[in-house]
Amino acid sequence: MKSKPNAVLLLAALLIAAAAGAVGWMARGLFTGRASSQSATAPPTAEISRTGSSSAASPTSQHPGGLSAEEPKVVAKRLLQAVLDGTQETGSEDLLRFRFQHALARCDESAVAEMVETISGYVKNPDVPHFSANSLPGKLCVILLNHVAVLNPPKALEVQIDLATAGLTFMPDDFSLVMGQFSQKDLAAGQEMIEGLPLGDTRAKAQIALWKARSNSDPEGVFQSLMNLDSSAKDSILPYSPWLPELFEELATQAPEKALQVADLFPGAHFSETRHGLLIGWLERDSKAAVQWALEQNDAGAIMTCLVNLPSENRDLDEKSLRDNFSSISSRGPAAQSSLARKLAERLAEQDIPEGVRWAATLQEDARDAAHLAVAEAWIKQDAPAAAEWLATWPAGGAKNVAVELLTDAIVKDDPESALAWAASIQAKKRYGLMQKALDTLTAKDPAAAERAKQTLSEEDRAVLSVIKRKGFGE
Repeated sequence: MKSKPNAVLLLAALLIAAAAGAVGWMARGLFTGRASSQSATAPPTAEISRTGSSSAASPTSQHPGGLSAEEPKVVAKRLLQAVLDGTQETGSEDLLRFRFQHALARCDESAVAEMVETISGYVKNPDVPHFSANSLPGKLCVILLNHVAVLNPPKALEVQIDLATAGLTFMPDDFSLVMGQFSQKDLAAGQEMIEGLPLGDTRAKAQIALWKARSNSDPEGVFQSLMNLDSSAKDSILPYSPWLPELFEELATQAPEKALQVADLFPGAHFSETRHGLLIGWLERDSKAAVQWALEQNDAGAIMTCLVNLPSENRDLDEKSLRDNFSSISSRGPAAQSSLARKLAERLAEQDIPEGVRWAATLQEDARDAAHLAVAEAWIKQDAPAAAEWLATWPAGGAKNVAVELLTDAIVKDDPESALAWAASIQAKKRYGLMQKALDTLTAKDPAAAERAKQTLSEEDRAVLSVIKRKGFGE
């Protein structure tokens, strides 16, 4: 169950109270009907009324320590029933939940069993609308289940599955504390119960929660479980994919290669970002091992992640070897290949422009255009006139348009006439904006020269520029 940041401390308090209330019962079976007296701890000074709202405490309604004089089971049952009936008054939900948890921690087993039956009957009533675990009734239900889980995890999971089957909407996190108890006491039993369920939402949510609970203590077991998923089981998990990256990240701190391997089992952009993040984390912890893995995978995306996140002088990554063997590097798509080509060319051009030009020319199609642009950008910064001579040899197309835009931006201040000529030579969305900028710069320097330059343009271009000037828009 997702909690707001300002409720984290409250949730911690609820869990501590649940554990404290359960200590007296740990050696006895749940729902035996045998009561256990508990020592009281002081709640907030405000009291929840019969309807669940906060009101000032009176001397006759509370013990000197601030506790309600009523029996805990009476308070807990009354609060629960008011919420289920919708008769609680408007007030602080956090306080109501705290009071319910506090009373619950001091209840005997028979009272807890009665409240479980109350919620079960409510959820299974066909005349009652379904609600989620994030609603107030659902939150009290989860509190109750977590309390039961401390005493008897199988019973808690059995009840939760029963409620989910009846229509109570849980999310993977709502199973987390129940599964946390299984991870501490009997992992095998928890896994066996889950595998006994039919494929579907409930099994998927419970399985994700159990994986997360055991990822610290048994990463190898989690890895094997994920790798053994058949296509049907995987399909049932996919709707809850937002919960998986956190699991993979936890697994990656202990077994990064395996975390990346299981992330590869799941398709889509969401998991592409997850794989990227897992590899970055690995690079931070052990760059040598991460780079070695990326090279063994021979995947353009993984290698690109290493290039971007490691300094250029990192000796674990032999960029010359990558360039020499670029055609053999695999890719999940052309975008990854082009990005890698651009990055390699950019790093090479920082040291040797001619070598960058030579290497870019050896590439194919999109990768070549990407590498050319990287070299052009570096060359324009270093020597714009020389770069312009090279650009003049490029065939018309998208790559040349982008390079010319870079060139005109770089030279317009010092050489607006050349900038105008270059802008007029391409067919791109920004060409008129670039032309107007060049004319404005030239007009400020030499109005007569600007007029002469304008006359070299086509009649259509002059007409468009007149409209741009008059209307004041730049494209």
